[in-house]
Amino acid sequence: MQKAYQISAMFNGLIKNLGKVSKIVPTDELYEFTIKSPIAVTKKNGDSIAVDGACFTVISTINNEFSFQAMPESLNLTILHDYQPGTLVNLENPLTLSQFIDGHLVQGHIDGTGTVKKISQQGSSSAIQIEAPSSILSMIALKGSIAINGVSLTVSGLSKKYFEVSLIPSTLKSTNLGKLKPGMRVNLEIDLISRYIERQIQKS
Repeated sequence: MQKAYQISAMFNGLIKNLGKVSKIVPTDELYEFTIKSPIAVTKKNGDSIAVDGACFTVISTINNEFSFQAMPESLNLTILHDYQPGTLVNLENPLTLSQFIDGHLVQGHIDGTGTVKKISQQGSSSAIQIEAPSSILSMIALKGSIAINGVSLTVSGLSKKYFEVSLIPSTLKSTNLGKLKPGMRVNLEIDLISRYIERQIQKS
């Protein structure tokens, strides 16, 4: 009998589906979230899905809704505590081997959260400044990649306290980033290459 192996899901940060939080239920140390979205009909129990960039395992599906559970670590590292019924979330299915990687490789492992500092209109586009912990900023590179709520973006500005990204109209329309306001928190995942470079520096 062939042995089955569990392989971590990968994403590319290109959001094609949105959903809305329909229910939040605390269960012991876990929280169970139910999301309403047409993407639910493509999912089955045990499947992976990225919710605002954080990878979770589907535990149930009913019609156009799916549910997942979050452990304390996920609750502490992400914006899950900010969710309430009606919250709009970005959704992405894992990559398959036949897909092009048009964004950048995203693991669905959130490094922490940032807070929207300022939003500036640039014609029909927007520039968003996001304050982030120094531990995250130190691994961000100007013109490098970062995932914000699971969306693959290019860093257009960088300082000691915040970084900036520019969003085109289609991204503002097709993701929940178009709903951001100053003071709101976002999930952040640094570029995969930066994470491994940092690890090697720590070992040297």
